[in-house]
Amino acid sequence: YERDELIGQPIEALMPERYRERHVDHRSDYNLSPHTRLMGYGLDLVGRRKNGDEFPIEVSLSPAETATGMLIIGMVHDITARKQAEEQRRQSEERYRSLFENAVFGIYRSTPAGAFIDANPAFCSMLGYDSVEDLLQEGSAFEVFQDVNQRSTVLGELGTRGRLRSFDALWKRKDGKTITVRLSGRTVRNAQGWIYAFEMLAEDVTPRLALEEQLRHSQ
Repeated sequence: YERDELIGQPIEALMPERYRERHVDHRSDYNLSPHTRLMGYGLDLVGRRKNGDEFPIEVSLSPAETATGMLIIGMVHDITARKQAEEQRRQSEERYRSLFENAVFGIYRSTPAGAFIDANPAFCSMLGYDSVEDLLQEGSAFEVFQDVNQRSTVLGELGTRGRLRSFDALWKRKDGKTITVRLSGRTVRNAQGWIYAFEMLAEDVTPRLALEEQLRHSQ
């Protein structure tokens, strides 16, 4: 719109037609008790351009006493770019979650204190747990190590280098059986530089090592 085109028109001209009739009542209610108000959080507000295009908005309202009476100051914010960024982030998170859930390798996150934060089904199966919930309640990223020295080596590499690549460790399953796991991962730090999580990949290489040992014996 040009400025002169809007002067004198009802505010409903800036809304899609399906909202206009209902908004007249909302406007009347607001005028009975005007107050500063931010609208748009938790709601999908929509603006309408002169050509009919619609776009997402946030609106803030503020009453203002003037010599000629009460005026309502409205500020309209076009949040199209933010909505697009949120949708891209949502799609990215869905793709990541799909890869996480369906990966054949074990993937887990743990705290520096050894508590599991999250894990995928392959990791739970590797350790003999029926579900992620059971692992989070009963499991410990420290207790799975059969050799304390190997655990110290892993934590040392993650703490000093920030990364671990292809380290073989002996782990204990929930049922007490021992498996050999090949670990890779990285540290995750907060804005202050403190380590708050480890993101790890774990591959059960026990069958592969057994086959390699059989091949050596055959040769």
